Amino acid sequence: MHRIARVLDAVLNSVLITLMVALVAAVSWQVISRYVFASPSSWTEEVARFLMIWVG
Repeated sequence: MHRIARVLDAVLNSVLITLMVALVAAVSWQVISRYVFASPSSWTEEVARFLMIWVG
């Protein structure tokens, strides 16, 4: 039972780390494209919002 809990904890930890990295990348790209290129991407705000909801 404890082994299953450890494996599940490791999997969930990996998933959350991946989602957080994607969230930081999307928000960073949104800031860079808005202020450096003066052409904001239309998809980054929605992706960041969904990732924030999934991370909780």
